[in-house]
Amino acid sequence: MMFVIRPDNDAQYSRLIQNRLRATNRERCAWLRANPSAAETRNFLAFDGGQLIGGAVGFVRFGWYFLDLLYVDAAYRNRGIGRQLLTAAEHFASDRQLVGVRLDTADFQARGFYEKMGYTLFGELADCPPGHTLYFFHKTFTQPKEKP
Repeated sequence: MMFVIRPDNDAQYSRLIQNRLRATNRERCAWLRANPSAAETRNFLAFDGGQLIGGAVGFVRFGWYFLDLLYVDAAYRNRGIGRQLLTAAEHFASDRQLVGVRLDTADFQARGFYEKMGYTLFGELADCPPGHTLYFFHKTFTQPKEKP
């Protein structure tokens, strides 16, 4: 039997693979069977008047809030806006009784900021992007539920 491997960016195939993997994961994980919902996007935005000046972009999955992006326009930095955005995401996660917030940041971004905000480093990946390090952080609010 001969298998063919080829590059393909067709969204239809991507969805099909995602659906198959999610079904397999639900078969193997009781928590996923009990919590079958797809990722829920939850963003927090900062405005000056009507002008967007920053935001926290993330989603809920596996009982965690995954902070994907946190950005504040350069002219508005060092005014506590990033802290307010992150705190809003944390309050959302805590109010929803999520386990916590998980994020990553590169060495040229905001590692010190997240450490000051009480985040715990749990991993790092060298050369991502090449010549730099990607750091993985979390802040836990509740104890993870035990395996059934």
